[in-house]
Amino acid sequence: MASIATDSELMTNFIAAVPVPAGSHFDTVLDENRRPLIFCLNQEAVPKLQIIRIGNNNAPVVFDLGPCISLPAAAIVQTFEVQQANDLTLYLCVAYQQSATSSSLIVPLPFRPDLLKSDVSLPIIPGSQSSIGTAVEIFMSPVAAISTLPFPDTFVIHKTLDQLASSGTDITRIVFDPQNYQWNAMQDMTTPENASKILDVSTASGILGRGMYVLYKSQDDGPTKLYVRLMRLNPDTNDGSRLTSVTSVACPSDARCIASVFNARGQSGLLIAAPDGLRYLSALESTQKNSPGTLIQSTSMFRNITSLVVKQDGNHVSVWFQNSSEELGYLRTTIDQLSSGISTLLMPAGRSSSFAPCISQPDSVNGHLSWQMLVSNDDYGNLTLLEQASDSGLWRPTPIYSPSNVDNIAVQSHTVTFHIKAADKSPLRAASAFIQSSSSVSVMYNGRNTIIPQSGAWYDSDDAGTLNFIIPTNSLGSQALNITSLKDQNGVLVPLNPVVFDSGNKAIQKLSDNLAQLNSAADLRNAKTQKNEPLFGSDAPDDATLNQAITSLKTLKTAYADLPADGSTRAIVTPIVQKRSADTFDLGDLIMDGLNWIKHKAEDVWDWVVEKLGDVWHFICKIGNDIKTFVLDCVEKVCEAATWVFDKIKIAWDKVVEWVGFIFSWSDILETKDTISSIITAGVDLAADKVGWVEGKVDAFFVSLLADVDSLGVAHDPSKDMNAGSGDNLQDGSQIRGTQESTSYNWASERMKHGGAGTSTEVKSSETPNSDAKETWTTVFQPAFDGIKDSLIQVGEDIRTVFVQKNSMTAGQFMTICKDVMKVGIETIRGVVTALLKLVKMLLEKISQYGNASINIPIFSSLYKLIAHHDLTIFDAVSLVLAIPTTIFMKIITGHKPPTLPGLNGTMLGQIVLGDEPKISPDIQLDFNTLTAGITVSGVMVKTIIDAIKLIYASITEGSEGALKKFQGPSGFFEVFAIVVDMIGVMNALPTDSDLPGLRFRQWVSYISLIRGSTHLVALFLEAGEGAEKALLVFDLVSSLVNFGLEQAACISEIDDGSSWQDYDGDITSMTSVSSGLNAIAAIGYFTAFMFKKDQVEVTAVGMVVLEIGTVGLAVVEGVMFKWQYDKDRKTRLIIPS
Repeated sequence: MASIATDSELMTNFIAAVPVPAGSHFDTVLDENRRPLIFCLNQEAVPKLQIIRIGNNNAPVVFDLGPCISLPAAAIVQTFEVQQANDLTLYLCVAYQQSATSSSLIVPLPFRPDLLKSDVSLPIIPGSQSSIGTAVEIFMSPVAAISTLPFPDTFVIHKTLDQLASSGTDITRIVFDPQNYQWNAMQDMTTPENASKILDVSTASGILGRGMYVLYKSQDDGPTKLYVRLMRLNPDTNDGSRLTSVTSVACPSDARCIASVFNARGQSGLLIAAPDGLRYLSALESTQKNSPGTLIQSTSMFRNITSLVVKQDGNHVSVWFQNSSEELGYLRTTIDQLSSGISTLLMPAGRSSSFAPCISQPDSVNGHLSWQMLVSNDDYGNLTLLEQASDSGLWRPTPIYSPSNVDNIAVQSHTVTFHIKAADKSPLRAASAFIQSSSSVSVMYNGRNTIIPQSGAWYDSDDAGTLNFIIPTNSLGSQALNITSLKDQNGVLVPLNPVVFDSGNKAIQKLSDNLAQLNSAADLRNAKTQKNEPLFGSDAPDDATLNQAITSLKTLKTAYADLPADGSTRAIVTPIVQKRSADTFDLGDLIMDGLNWIKHKAEDVWDWVVEKLGDVWHFICKIGNDIKTFVLDCVEKVCEAATWVFDKIKIAWDKVVEWVGFIFSWSDILETKDTISSIITAGVDLAADKVGWVEGKVDAFFVSLLADVDSLGVAHDPSKDMNAGSGDNLQDGSQIRGTQESTSYNWASERMKHGGAGTSTEVKSSETPNSDAKETWTTVFQPAFDGIKDSLIQVGEDIRTVFVQKNSMTAGQFMTICKDVMKVGIETIRGVVTALLKLVKMLLEKISQYGNASINIPIFSSLYKLIAHHDLTIFDAVSLVLAIPTTIFMKIITGHKPPTLPGLNGTMLGQIVLGDEPKISPDIQLDFNTLTAGITVSGVMVKTIIDAIKLIYASITEGSEGALKKFQGPSGFFEVFAIVVDMIGVMNALPTDSDLPGLRFRQWVSYISLIRGSTHLVALFLEAGEGAEKALLVFDLVSSLVNFGLEQAACISEIDDGSSWQDYDGDITSMTSVSSGLNAIAAIGYFTAFMFKKDQVEVTAVGMVVLEIGTVGLAVVEGVMFKWQYDKDRKTRLIIPS
């Protein structure tokens, strides 16, 4: 039976991106997956027509459409219009400046949205003339469900509406001529009388032809008038002549604006915004002189409308409007029920000066739901997307952004982590999960954009069996996610007990804990955030309001507990179309459409209450003379109401997160990062000082080591399996695994993996390969490694065979397979070590220079500049990526932030790790042991993520990146990261206690690891290439296998000398033995994955499985060992280097 570990945090997340400015004109249509696709005319000096959409990899892309439509490079785009048919075909017309008094048009052939790519050229329909009068606006008729038109009716307006209009010269009609395959420009839209003002125009279509409705005034102070002009081919001739019909249509005297609505036959009805509300004229009535139409919407929001926008998809219609108070609202309904439906105000005045709505009917993507999207400018002048699924009626914000390698966007979110595991606790890599959402929601998952619909869909995990979701929100709550089915990477269903996960639950529980401490308004006014900062600023509300807030929040907590945990609704969902029971009642209030309005108007609400009426919870508020009642029939809506209460009492979102969500303690993380940086710098200094001392001792070391190989055994029960679940049954094992699978602990790794680090990392370095390193590598290292490669490949094959059978193996099996190659491995290391030490002495200065080069890593460089106020270097980057999980892990496990080491330098580090005189204080020694142990434990998981990124990057480049790219791209950073993690582990493992049993074995483990790290240092300064890479893989595995044997010997010594060693703990010794085996298993997996990545993909896949199994088990076991040693106050606190 598979399982899924779940966690989430209410937090501010980061995306490597920049916001997209709103532009002077934009419109929204649907892409091939029915997601929003935006045409936007930006505000540059030479405006570009941009496309903003989801690209092939489900990540946002922004590109200039100009080259795709043969737009001249320096052309100034003046305006455009786009329409979309029910089958998603797009029709586009673009006007650009030809001269001071003329424009040119570009009319592409109708095209599918999947062709909108930066490298695809669209065929263009030629025009019969090169220019027309200056274009101010373009109107295009919607394309009906049933239509034989090759191109919709298109009208170019040459003067701004409301200005004086002459007889027809203001409007150019664009007609497509299929016989000559061209478009023609015609000025035949003459007005029936002289017009002083044209107020609005809209396209028309009926049995008398196609044309335009025009709303106008013949005198400035006179009544508003309306006419329709329709044209059709004369059926009695063959010369292309047309019959024209001009009809004055009945119109309210003070009508402000009009909009067309098309039925399934392609015939247009007309909406008229009148002082008494919204009127509708059917297709027949809109061509008749004396038909007054029907008043279909008369509530206050529909009075004094100043602009109308209609969007249709099939039978589904949304009518958007702004009124004289600049408030934005909508009606969503169906074409045959315009007099009913759901209506509400959405935004108050000043919140949306420009907007572009879109509606998507139910389909295979959205299930039975209709979906509304509104692209609008935000408070900062950037584009933002609001989305609403018809199931909940709630509007959710989603940032519109353009990917960036140097800037971040902060995203208010619920960040969710799912770890999919097989029955043996190993990651179910590349699995697929079928996930349903309690209400449909747009999310970012594993670095991509998608929707989780209520009907459900399959989502692929990454190569570690992980699904990471960023759910943008401005609410305490989120959609409950229901995981009902799993498939493995071969598409085979895997047994699973369904998992229901409500990502808002953790924030609500924290809120509940905080509310339990509040008994009065004073308690709330004096409350502190997790940063120990005041919850309120200087503008805290009065006591009555605060007491009402406490009461409401506590009642909402009760409602949350009372409703289904799976996010389902208790009440009957109201259908989209329903008659009002009274003129003053807005259905949008009942099913949450209107809540967004109340959020913005919180200050104007003078009373509110949460109460249960029968079995249904209600949120009732009074604003002006209106009473708004919202049904809270699911936990998501309860959380929305709770969020509104915070808005009402003026607690900003960031403060809400600091009170009940997750916050990164950046000051603590920076302290830890600075300490890790100082360890790196001091380590380089210490190595430079000690290399000469080491050179004279290596031969005696290897002679002694070889003498002991034959007697190596296994300390831990040799018949007990080592696998991904090795630490689960230990005391504290579940706490450690829970911490290591948590969203916060994995945040840095996830953002590294899915945030662009593997493809967009750039280093500002002038380093080049070293010729001495290359010569020594070719003459000494390469032959030595080639001599043992085949033996190691066989070892890898033997271990892989065992794992394919049961995803685990015993320590006894492992020792049997590996023991014969250990001796040859030690001889191999001995053969290169002298040359290695000579090179290391020379290269230490180069690594110091390279490590201090500036680096740009998407998300992390911008974040570091924000929190530390200076640029990121390679050593800073390594330290930061390690410091984030280390700080979180140690604060959870120990209750304290990691210790710092003031004044650490090479001399002090020598005192700590080598016992140099004068002796260091025991407290400093203990702090160092604690910190490096914590870093080593955290480094296990982070290093595995880096390994996965390395494998993907290596597979893409296939060793062809070249020397310059190596030092200025991701791979150099990856190598430095691996070296640093290795060396910090070595510093922790170097024994300083002379009474430690098996002292020489532990010393040898550290020395071998140092040699391995030094080999990577040498390889860093080689030309990139497969030969050096495979040689490194050989050396890594050799050293890991030798260290496995030595670590087992050290554990046996501990057992033998246990009674005489004060710090002896049999459980810790046993876990050290298991840890050693899992570490070696992970090394086998790494070797296999990278050795065959190019030629044997299936072997690489198994290698990654073995690596993940070893790593997951190792991380938990080492985490448990860390906690045990910390709790028992052991002074050694040793964690074996990975």
